[in-house]
Amino acid sequence: MLYRITCGAAALAVALCVTTVDSQAWDDSRYPDFSGQWRPIGGPGRFDSSKPAGRGQQAPLTPEYQAIFETNLKD
Repeated sequence: MLYRITCGAAALAVALCVTTVDSQAWDDSRYPDFSGQWRPIGGPGRFDSSKPAGRGQQAPLTPEYQAIFETNLKD
C-alpha cells in the first residue's frame, strides 16, 4: 500500500514539474530593455534644468486649476 502511495506522489510531482517547465513568470521579449545608467538630471529637487528651482519646476496650469492648487497649498 505504501508503495502505491509513493508511486502516486512521485507521478504527481513529475506531472506538475513537466507542466511548469515551459511557463515563465516573466517574458523579457515582451518588454523594452531599460537597463543602463539612470541618474537624475539637474541635481536633487530639480528635474528640468531650463526652469528655475523650487516652484519654477511646477507644471503649467490653467487659471482654474492654478486656483485649486493654491487653495490646496494653503490647507
